[in-house]
Amino acid sequence: MPLRIAIIGAGPAGCALARLLHVKDPTIQTTIFESEGSINFRSQGGTLDLHVKTGQLALREAGLWDEFEKHARYDGEALQIADKNWLCYLKIGAGHSKSTSTGRPEIDRPVLREMLYRSLPEGTVQWNKKLKEVKREGRELNLHFTDGGVEHGYDLIVGADGAWSKTRSLISDVKPYYSGVAGHVMSIPNAQERHPALYAAVNRGSLFSYSEGRGVFAQYMGDGSLSIGTWSVHTPDWQQSSDHD
Repeated sequence: MPLRIAIIGAGPAGCALARLLHVKDPTIQTTIFESEGSINFRSQGGTLDLHVKTGQLALREAGLWDEFEKHARYDGEALQIADKNWLCYLKIGAGHSKSTSTGRPEIDRPVLREMLYRSLPEGTVQWNKKLKEVKREGRELNLHFTDGGVEHGYDLIVGADGAWSKTRSLISDVKPYYSGVAGHVMSIPNAQERHPALYAAVNRGSLFSYSEGRGVFAQYMGDGSLSIGTWSVHTPDWQQSSDHD
């Protein structure tokens, strides 16, 4: 009987694992269950730098290195860390090619996720499957979904859906806890024309500014937009007590 593996979550990690399993042994039956409705259901975050011995190695093993190179941004390695007055404490220049790179090129998270997803056999990802709980029933671990469906018969279940994964309680009683820091993320499209000064400051890389328990982050995206994050210390009920929607 071929090995059957269920992966919860079709993010970059879940899709990367499914791709690696397929490349190493195509007889393994892997299914990804994803709560979202499609690959473009919502915004998928900012940009990621992939390191040689982790993310880059996984893509090489997955046979996707050439595809990654089409989207990798070596000039995205520029980094500045400053305070609210723009006093810079750390500045790393951008690499403009492999020869001048620090070895950690950037790639937009949505692009990476879609690249991995498109590399999977058709039907690997089941959309609109939000996991409610994993139940131990007899000798099996069964997947119960919010739509009433139940999946069973898997040899291995992998939680790749974040800190609050419904698989977490099967291996640990420790629950995630609020760190005390929260914020908002937004996007500035066509940043070079709309906000040229900020665009120049980010330098096609990342700018992190911290002061007085607050932070403003800006990251260049491959489509020419800037991903902006504002973060500060908040109580757990900060969203409910906020005076805006």
